[in-house]
Amino acid sequence: MLYGDGIHDDTLELQAMLDKCGTVRIEKTGTYLVSKTLKIHSNTRFELCPGARLLAAPISRCALIENEHFGREGREENIEIIGGIFDGNCDEMGLDAMYIIKHREDNPYSPDAYSGKLLRFAGIDNFILEKVTVRNPLGYGIQIADAKKFIVRDIFFDYNWHYGCTDGVHVNGPSYDGVIENLRGTTNDDMIGMTTVDEMHAEVTMGEIVNVDIRNIFANNGYSGVRLLSVGGFDMKRIRISGVYGTYRHNAVLVSQHGMRPGTPIWFDDIIVEKVS
Repeated sequence: MLYGDGIHDDTLELQAMLDKCGTVRIEKTGTYLVSKTLKIHSNTRFELCPGARLLAAPISRCALIENEHFGREGREENIEIIGGIFDGNCDEMGLDAMYIIKHREDNPYSPDAYSGKLLRFAGIDNFILEKVTVRNPLGYGIQIADAKKFIVRDIFFDYNWHYGCTDGVHVNGPSYDGVIENLRGTTNDDMIGMTTVDEMHAEVTMGEIVNVDIRNIFANNGYSGVRLLSVGGFDMKRIRISGVYGTYRHNAVLVSQHGMRPGTPIWFDDIIVEKVS
């Protein structure tokens, strides 16, 4: 039985529902407490009604959801997550924000380490994430890596101002054939960041990024709208950015290198930017 009261732990019941695969629905509004990362499998459609909120339990220090083989051998395919509110509850993790920011590079990436990524997916084909609100992560709201044919659309970001390095959608190479569109809200870092090589705390994979369409994003007093980072000898090409609106403290669109692999080749090709205001 799901409680949905924000007090009792709903993790085991939610995971049992996801383990059945197929279509999994949360049809009642409420707050569903999650104390351990939920695993979503291939051939699963996870539907949440607009008022359903998955809330990270205090001191849980876990991603809310990830694909089954995230950061490990194996792949998933045909996964959809539709609707709902995913709340990282960052202020209740018992962590010092400034310490995390200053020391995030102290330890290399590990899929078992808590790095603040709220929804994370790696090694995934045919993936859709849409009509979701992402609230108060400690790190990236959404991380996608080693993906083929992915769609992220109709996302609202509702972040507090306590933590830095909180991207909206963060894409790691190798990734191919993606659409990211209709994003609203304000993040504390890049609303969309795509990088062939990442910082150690986030480097689940590295590689080229090819054929991604980015459309219609808006932030009020955002940090950066779209940032493209290439380094390590991996290409970033056939990227089309159309429609970046609002106000940004840094850049609406930035095309640059990444400092993690100094001296290695950088390559951008066929980058289109239009409708920026």
